[in-house]
Parts: sequence; structure tokens; C-alpha cells
Amino acid sequence: MNKKHFKHALHQVIVEFEQFLLMKNDAYGNSAFEPLNKFSQASPLEQIRIRKDDKLKKMIKGQNLELEDAAEDFCGYHFLEKVYQRLAQVRPREVDENEDRAALFKEIRESIEETEGGK
Repeated sequence: MNKKHFKHALHQVIVEFEQFLLMKNDAYGNSAFEPLNKFSQASPLEQIRIRKDDKLKKMIKGQNLELEDAAEDFCGYHFLEKVYQRLAQVRPREVDENEDRAALFKEIRESIEETEGGK
């Protein structure tokens, strides 16, 4: 596989994973960034890290049938952690709950591209 094919395939995987994360985020009501905090007062970032720990344990102990799903979820939580950290850098204010999430992710992606273009 040459560099061009790799770049194209990578882009496709990233776009698919982005859609997966957006779907999960909608299904869970943006709970990673806006937790209910009924049973835990941990920050959203700490709660994401706890979920990563849980998924890692499931991957270590789990059955092969669950391994792929758990690995995908773990990657999703890792991306959420990175997005949360990026939001803290790019947008220190709290995100308005009525703000369009797709526009927010687009803005983050553009900010990342600008940062990478400046390297």
C-alpha cells in the first residue's frame, strides 16, 4: 500500500469513527461532557478516564465476542478525552447546551487542522 492509499483509507476510517462517536454522543445525551452527577461529583474528564479503565478491564477479562466492541468503545473514550482536552484549550468557556454539536466538532476539527498546518 502506498502513502496515497494509506491516507485515503485512514481518512475513511476516521470519518466512520467520527460518525460512530456522534451517534453514541446523541444516544447518551452528551453525558460524557455533561454528566448528571447524581452519584458522582467527578469531573467529566475524570469520568471519561474511569470509563477507559472499565473498558480496559473488560478487554483484559472479556470474551472474544465482546473484545472488538470493548476495544472500539475504549478508542471512543480515548477520543472523547482528547476532545475534552482540546475544548479546554480552544474553548475555555462552557459549551452552551443548545449549541449545535456538529458545528462544535467542525470548529474543533478546523482548529486542529490549523494547528497541524502551522507545524
